[in-house]
Amino acid sequence: FKRYIYDPAHPEELSRTPQRRTVDFAEDHIPFIHEDVTGAIWIGTYLGGLTRYNSDTKKATHFYQSYEPGSINETGTWSMFTSKDGMLWLGTWEEGLFGLYNINPLDYQYGYIPVGHAVYVIAEDDSLIYLAGQGLTILDKEKKFVRSYFTANEGELKQNVMNCIYPDKNGLVWIGTDGKGLLEYNPKKQTFKTYGYSEADNNGLINGYIMSLLEDSRGNFWVGTANGLELLDRKTGKFKYIRREQNDALKWVTAMLESSGEMYVGMYQDIGLLKFNRDSLSFESVLEGVSVNCIYEDHQKTVWVGTNTGLYFKTLENTEFQRFSDKNFLQENLLVKGLFEDDNKNLWVSTHAEFFVINRDRSQSQIHPSPGNSGNEFGLYRQGIKLKSGELLYGNETGLNVLHPGEYAMKITRPAIVINDFTVRENDKAGATEEIITSILHESGFVSLRNTQNNFSVSFSGIHFKEPKGNRHLYMLEGYDNDWRRPGADHTASFNNIPPGEYRLRLAVSNSNGVWVERAIEISIAPEWWNTWWFRIGGVLTILLLSYTILRWRMNVKFHRQLERSEKEKILSDLRHRTSELEIRALRAQMNPHFIFNSLNSINRFILQNNRTQASEYLTKFSKLVRMVFHNSQSALVTLESELEALQLYLELEAVRFDNHFDYSISVDAELDPSVLKIPPLIIQPYAENAIWHGLMHKEERGKLEISIFPEGEVLVCRIKDDGVGRKRSEEMNAHRETTHKSMGMRITADRIALLQQQNMLHEAIEINDLVLADGSAGGTEIILKMPLRND
Repeated sequence: FKRYIYDPAHPEELSRTPQRRTVDFAEDHIPFIHEDVTGAIWIGTYLGGLTRYNSDTKKATHFYQSYEPGSINETGTWSMFTSKDGMLWLGTWEEGLFGLYNINPLDYQYGYIPVGHAVYVIAEDDSLIYLAGQGLTILDKEKKFVRSYFTANEGELKQNVMNCIYPDKNGLVWIGTDGKGLLEYNPKKQTFKTYGYSEADNNGLINGYIMSLLEDSRGNFWVGTANGLELLDRKTGKFKYIRREQNDALKWVTAMLESSGEMYVGMYQDIGLLKFNRDSLSFESVLEGVSVNCIYEDHQKTVWVGTNTGLYFKTLENTEFQRFSDKNFLQENLLVKGLFEDDNKNLWVSTHAEFFVINRDRSQSQIHPSPGNSGNEFGLYRQGIKLKSGELLYGNETGLNVLHPGEYAMKITRPAIVINDFTVRENDKAGATEEIITSILHESGFVSLRNTQNNFSVSFSGIHFKEPKGNRHLYMLEGYDNDWRRPGADHTASFNNIPPGEYRLRLAVSNSNGVWVERAIEISIAPEWWNTWWFRIGGVLTILLLSYTILRWRMNVKFHRQLERSEKEKILSDLRHRTSELEIRALRAQMNPHFIFNSLNSINRFILQNNRTQASEYLTKFSKLVRMVFHNSQSALVTLESELEALQLYLELEAVRFDNHFDYSISVDAELDPSVLKIPPLIIQPYAENAIWHGLMHKEERGKLEISIFPEGEVLVCRIKDDGVGRKRSEEMNAHRETTHKSMGMRITADRIALLQQQNMLHEAIEINDLVLADGSAGGTEIILKMPLRND
C-alpha cells in the first residue's frame, strides 16, 4: 500500500484534504471512493469537500465550500452514484441541510492552461506547440511554457492579430496576420521576418490580411489572402498572384487542402469551394453558394467542408459534394468552424455552440459538451487541433482548453417519446368538430380517418432528465413531405388539408447528447366515395361493357360489309387468275410452234444433205422433246428434273445441228433435289437458245455454254453463261445480216416473265451481265434467273 499525504506545496497531487475535527458529531473521514465513466476517481470527505483524481494526468482537483458556479456549497459529502446515462449524483450534508448535486463527468475531461492572451489558432511541429492569436505562446510536448510573445510590446508582433499558423517542412513557422502581412518565425534563432503589403511592390503581397496557408507535396507554398491566392517563392521572397479568370480576382481564401493529388481552395462570401489546377493555374467550382470555414481529409480520403450553413463531404468514389444529413445537422444556419479526427477515427466537428462527434463509419453523430472554461465564447475562434499525443486543443479568450477524448464511450440512455394527444378536426355538413384519439397514446399506432378528417395535429414530448432543455424534437409526414421539420415550442406537429392516401408520421426526439429515437404512426385517410377503388373499378367495368357492346355492333356491321366486299373481290381475283393462266398458256402455246419451226429447219437441212442416219437420230430426239414440251406446257409448274431433261435434249439437238460448234454443261448443286423442286416450264431454254444463236454461233472458234443451278437462302438461282461474242457484237452482226427477223422466243419469254413475277413465281428482274476478258475485249454474256424454292 502507498499512503497519499497532503502536501500544501503541491495541492494538485493525489491526497486527501487536511483532516478536520469536530466536537459536535464525529471526526472527519472518507465516506466514499467512486470511479466515473471516464475513469476518473472521486474521493469524498466528511468535512473536507470533494476531490477528483485524473489517472491519466496524475493530477487532482479539489472542490471545497464555494458559491462559485461549477463548485459545491457544502463541505460534507455523504455518497456518490452513477446513473445509467453516466451522470454522477452527489449527496451532501451541511449543518443539518441535505443537498443533491448532478455532475456531468465529461465536463471534467477538459483541462485549462492560461496563457495571458486570446488563442485563435494552434499548430504543432515535431517538438513544439504554437498558440497564436493576440500573441504567440510556445509550449513543449508536455505543454510547459517555452516562451511567449505579446502583441502589446513585441516589435514584429506589435498590434498584430494572428489568423493562421503553419510549420513548414524546413523547420520554419509561418504566421498569417489580420492586416499586417505574413510573418516568418525561426524557432532556433527566435527571430521574425515580415512580408508586408505594399502597392509599389509588384512581387509582394496583394493584401495584408492572411487567412490560410498551405505547403503542398510539390514544395509550393500557397498563401490565401482577403484578396486572392498567391504563390510564395521562399528562396527569393517573391509572390505570384493567381487570378481565377482574366480580370477576375479571388476574394477571402479562408482554407486550403491537398487531397489525392487535387488541391481545394475554400472561399468566403458564398463563393464556395474551388478545385485548383496547379499546372494550368485554373479553377473549377465544385461547391457553390456557401462560405467555407475549413476543409479536412479523413482516414478514408473523404473530403469534409465546414461552412456557414452546415457540413458537406465527398468520398473518394464520388465526384460531387453532398450535405451531411444526420438529424443533428439539420439546421440550415449551422456554423462549422473546425474538423479533425481523434485516434479512434471519430470525426469531431466544432460549431459556434457545441461539439458534434460523428462515429467511425459516419452513420450517426452525438453532441459532446463544450469546454467548461470557455463559457459562451466557445466556438468564436478558429478550429482546434489534435496533437500527435491524441489530445484535442482549443483556444479561448484567455488561454487553452485541453480535451482528453479517450474512447468517448460514455453510457448515454436514450430518451423516450410520449404522445400527449392526437387531435382530429373534422369539417362536415354538421359543422366543425374536434376529436382526440386516445388509443394512439399508448399503442404502436395506426389511425384510420375519414376524408373529412384531413386536418389533425400531434403533440409529443421527448423525456430525458439529464438536460431537459437540451432535448430536441423533429417530425416528418412521409408520403406528403419527406423533410424533417421542427415543431413549435409546444412540440405540436399540425397538418391541414392532407389529401386522401396512406402516410407514415415519424416522430423523433433526442437528448442533449444528440442521441435520437423515433416512433411512427401509420395514418390512412379515406378518399371521397367517388374516389374509392370500388367506385373506380365499377366505373371502369361499366365503360368497358358499353365500349364492348358498341365495338361488337360496329364489328358486326363492318364484318357484313367486308364479307360482301370479300365475295366480290374473290370473284374478281378468280377472274384475274384465270385470265393470267390463260395468258400464260397462250404464251406457252406460242412457244410450241417456235420449237417445232426451228427443229424442222434442222431436220430439213439433214435431209437436203442426204444424211439419213443423223436425220433419223435427230428426228427421234426431236419427237421425244416435242412430247415433253407439250406435256410440260400443260402445267404451271414442273419438276426441275423434267425441265433439265427437256433442256438436255434441246442442247443435244442444237449441238448436232451446229456440227458441235460448242460444248455445254449442266450442273446442279448437291444440296438440291431436282425430283422435288418445282419451277415454271420452259423458263431456261429460251435463254440457252439465245446464248447459242446470238453468242456462240458468231464465234469463229469452238464455244462453251455453262448452266449452273444452286440455292441462295430461300431462292433458287439459275446462271446461264456463254463465252460468245457478247451482246454488242451480236447486235452489230445481226444488223448487217438481216433486219426483218426478230426473235419470237425472247419476246414471248419476256411476256411470260412479267406474268410470272405478278404471281410471285420469279424474284426481281432478270440480271444480264456482259463479261469482259483481261485484255478488255468481250468475253460473253451471263444471265441470272432467281425463283422461289418450291417443293409443291
